[in-house]
Amino acid sequence: MRRQAAEKTWGFVVTEVNRILRSMGYDVEPGPRFHEARKKWLRELDLALGTNLSRRHEEYAELHGSCFYEAKCPSPDVIEGMVMQARTFVEDVRAALIEVRRRGVRAS
Repeated sequence: MRRQAAEKTWGFVVTEVNRILRSMGYDVEPGPRFHEARKKWLRELDLALGTNLSRRHEEYAELHGSCFYEAKCPSPDVIEGMVMQARTFVEDVRAALIEVRRRGVRAS
């Protein structure tokens, strides 16, 4: 159950962040090769706005990697908290992208 929750939460985060990036003109395709590009864009948002999006993204990646692939899952309470915060994270990414667009800055 925890492994499935980790996999589905990571899938939601990646799919939604990629969708938002595409809607704002970023060249994003599904698949693991775009993980690095997504992380780079989130780091650039962090630098431009003083956010912590890249760290939060990495927490979801670590949950997925350690729990789904290695079966080293945190407690159910920790996973539930991350699941509950996934939508907030995605909305924070959307808000950050809107803010940098408003400021006339665009991550490369």
